[in-house]
Amino acid sequence: MGVVFVLVALVLIGVGGLLTAINAALGVLGRNDLLEEASSMRNPQPLHRVAADITA
Repeated sequence: MGVVFVLVALVLIGVGGLLTAINAALGVLGRNDLLEEASSMRNPQPLHRVAADITA
């Protein structure tokens, strides 16, 4: 039981670190940077959705 607890804790720490890194990256990138990057992609819809979701 203790091993499961430690494994779940490690997974949650990893996910938290990943989400923090994504948040920091989106703070550095602006909406125009994302739209410019989307223009060079085959499937730009995901980046368009992210750019539309960024708060000012």
